Amino acid sequence: MDIKILISFIINIIIIFLGYTSLTIELNNSLERNTYYINFWGFFRFFTNDGNIYSIFVSCVIFSFQFSILFFKLNSNILKNNILYLLCLGSAVSEIIILLVVLILLLPQFGLFIITSYTMFNLHIFIPILVTIRFILFENKKNNIDKTKTLYGSLPIMIYGLITLFFVLFKVYTKENNKIPYPFFELYDNPLWFSILSIGGIVISTFGLCILMNYLNEILKNKLFEKENIISTSF
Repeated sequence: MDIKILISFIINIIIIFLGYTSLTIELNNSLERNTYYINFWGFFRFFTNDGNIYSIFVSCVIFSFQFSILFFKLNSNILKNNILYLLCLGSAVSEIIILLVVLILLLPQFGLFIITSYTMFNLHIFIPILVTIRFILFENKKNNIDKTKTLYGSLPIMIYGLITLFFVLFKVYTKENNKIPYPFFELYDNPLWFSILSIGGIVISTFGLCILMNYLNEILKNKLFEKENIISTSF
């Protein structure tokens, strides 16, 4: 049995379980209190939720392949797929941005409550760490990927950001109707420099993380599993 696939398999189970339970609890609690999300669709205004839904989806895809490899002897080369690798990269970059935004921008403003409950700790801290570890140490690609193609990993955040900016600019999301998901999207209320610095910083960080995560995957994974008898161990 491939110990590397087994460890990644267990990590995916944990991500799926924690992500599903946390998102379900958070949605149900918020709808009952009639706060934060206002209605079901309001739940998707927050990238914490969207990013974790995306990560759960990616984990389910990887899990299904790993399950077939571990228990039905499917060829493990199926995991060495550049498309799957870029999907995982997008998940890792999204989760790191969630973690950084929480720690740098939201925690000083809103306090510890955004990371201390079961749901908030999982969605803001623990799942981002697990997804990052899984990508850096366990994801494979068929061959080297050009640095420009690694920027595809930014697509989840870029799509979310463009949709949110559209709604803010055309005043579908306003401070008055309490639909603006994050303070740095309050374009009509914040100083211009604050919005440019915050959003620009996130965009630059996202592109930089795509390249950095790909580099760390190549370096650290090879060092940790450089010997064949470590990569594949029979039980």
